[in-house]
Amino acid sequence: STDVLVVQLSTSTQQLTMALSFLQCYAVILVLAVFQPAYLQSLTSEIGMGEETTQVNRIRREAAVGIVDPKTLTINPTPCPDGQDFCETADDYPTSHINEMIKKQPKFILDHFYTETEEYDVNKFNPSIAGETPLCAASNTVVYPKKGRARDGTYEFIVNDNDYKQGVRVEACLSQSNNNQCNIPGSLSLGYTSYCVQKHIQRTLVVVDKSSPGLSGFVTKPFEFPSCCSCVIVMNSNAERFGISPVGSGPINTTAANTRT
Repeated sequence: STDVLVVQLSTSTQQLTMALSFLQCYAVILVLAVFQPAYLQSLTSEIGMGEETTQVNRIRREAAVGIVDPKTLTINPTPCPDGQDFCETADDYPTSHINEMIKKQPKFILDHFYTETEEYDVNKFNPSIAGETPLCAASNTVVYPKKGRARDGTYEFIVNDNDYKQGVRVEACLSQSNNNQCNIPGSLSLGYTSYCVQKHIQRTLVVVDKSSPGLSGFVTKPFEFPSCCSCVIVMNSNAERFGISPVGSGPINTTAANTRT
């Protein structure tokens, strides 16, 4: 009878152990069923972002040393810093790849390149006058952009290297005090005010064709660049209080003045 009791206790212990093991497995399955989808989705997202960042960094490093595989050159140019419309330096600029493309398509480059040089003399067409004062403060320079935002809103790689340059002369308004008013000697007629405005001009530049296989081609696209800083004179909102009526049929009489006086 003692042997039978021992056998029964052993059997009960084994059954209890099996039951506990079953409950533990069930609990693990239940936890995984509830929490795993969200965890896996988060983990997959993190892995995807990590791979994308790694790919971008790899392309930038390879572009710098000239070992870019054309198949990897499908990434769009990143925007210029601070929302600028163009920039003269770019970490993701594929310099060596573009140089190789130029060697294969020199005629296209020569036929479509546009450039302005530092030696361009604006006074050749606008003779200076002794004692002249600009109505609007502006900076003049020639830029050689490597990336820019085209008129259609897309950022493009612009062809610019040591041998083939696309320079664009820009005149940009400088920030001014006094609510950006023009530097007009004396005072305007009652009811009128002035301010400086930035004007732009369109330039067509050679860019890398993003639709070509492996970015192996060139196309031309239009861009807008600051061209001059103009003084504009308008009738202000207080004019009617002084009995002043605008000239012509429009509600505001606007006159564009020269940037020099």
